[in-house]
Amino acid sequence: MLTLIKRIWKPIILTLIFAIAAVAFLQAGMIGLATPWKFFQAMYYALSLFFLGGVDIGAPAAPSQWLNVTLWICYFLAPLLTFSFIFVIIQEKLLSNLLPWVKNHTIICGAGRNGILIYQLLKEHAKRGKVVIIEKNKDNAYGDLLEKDPATLWIRKSFLDMPVLQKARLNRAKQIYLSTNMSLVNLNALINVLEILGTEAQTRVYCHIDDVNLHANMSATLLKEKKFSHVSFFNGYQSVTKRLYENWIVEKGYLSPATIFIIFGVGKFGRMLLAHIVNDPRRTMEDEVIILTRCTNDTLDQLNYMLEKQLPRRCTIHQLMNADMDNPKSWDLIASRLSGKDKRTLCFLCRDDDLANLNLAITMKRGAPKKLREAIYICRMYSEMAHELDDILERRITETQAADIILFPLQRELKEAFRAELFPGGRAASASARPDSPNSGTPLPEHSGADNAST
Repeated sequence: MLTLIKRIWKPIILTLIFAIAAVAFLQAGMIGLATPWKFFQAMYYALSLFFLGGVDIGAPAAPSQWLNVTLWICYFLAPLLTFSFIFVIIQEKLLSNLLPWVKNHTIICGAGRNGILIYQLLKEHAKRGKVVIIEKNKDNAYGDLLEKDPATLWIRKSFLDMPVLQKARLNRAKQIYLSTNMSLVNLNALINVLEILGTEAQTRVYCHIDDVNLHANMSATLLKEKKFSHVSFFNGYQSVTKRLYENWIVEKGYLSPATIFIIFGVGKFGRMLLAHIVNDPRRTMEDEVIILTRCTNDTLDQLNYMLEKQLPRRCTIHQLMNADMDNPKSWDLIASRLSGKDKRTLCFLCRDDDLANLNLAITMKRGAPKKLREAIYICRMYSEMAHELDDILERRITETQAADIILFPLQRELKEAFRAELFPGGRAASASARPDSPNSGTPLPEHSGADNAST
């Protein structure tokens, strides 16, 4: 609804002012023609306000004060609306054609989560640096941010179109980021970019590939060719889940010689986290991995193949559970696999739904079987809602229970992961996003170690 209002509010105001002005002219006695021609003259007067500002009409001379006030308002608002429309046309049509001498700018293809975080990092390093965003979605959630910066140009077209890439002056750009979470789309765009740049180009190109196997294959084959010598592949989820595992779990001492890892949801985030766990040389067969997710049969087959054929066997990996993770019956099935095992249990809630992750952690802390109530819960949270979420924790569970729920600030950590991976020689973070930092959103609480009984 808000998007619709944002699109049509200017035409509505324009039509409203035109109608009010026409009626006011009729009532003010400023029309000299007889019926029916006076209606056309009133519409002409109202229309001329938008282009001539009433120069050919003269000042309002109505018999009543309210008519004069109404007409004066229309005299000022009508030309202002005209100027605003002209400005939008200039901004969207003329300025989108970059001047031939623009150079050393940065191009970001895609203005989603990754693209905006990269954009923010670029502005931290060079606030006045010229940035070109290619994003076809005119209703992009970050549109207001992009439009406010005079050094940022937003091309509202698809970066898969060759003419659009050429318009962005790729050959004169300093660096290009293909940032979407769709690996094949980024690779398709990469081929077009390299075709425009040619073999002798010096422009650095960064391509986001979030498929681990595809990432490895591309790095082992394409990057060895000369035309790919200035191309770098990066993986946001792989970097941020490594930060989660190393900085938030290993360094804080949450692992014991034998640990049970329970992963709720194995999308991209969950799979990357699983890969870090099973590839850790410190893990042994005493460590166990339990995965609970809800997926289609095709996805289930892919996951089973990954677990059986592609992952190393450093840990004991239980058979994947395809069930509703919010259903208490699923918790009973997990608890049956934990029965009789005196091992620390870590539950990772990896769904792309902040409130669902938090609600599941709170509900299980209050009503799950005892072994799951004693577990530590790590919630994947993208939104910056630290204070609001702390309030939720305080109202719904005890302080002891809340101490075992860790809110992992994905957005902030992903930004720091990009900073380390894409800007290794750049300015250091102004505030570390490590869990023991006072500026890291929700700090990592110490594990209580108590038996958290249901309240």
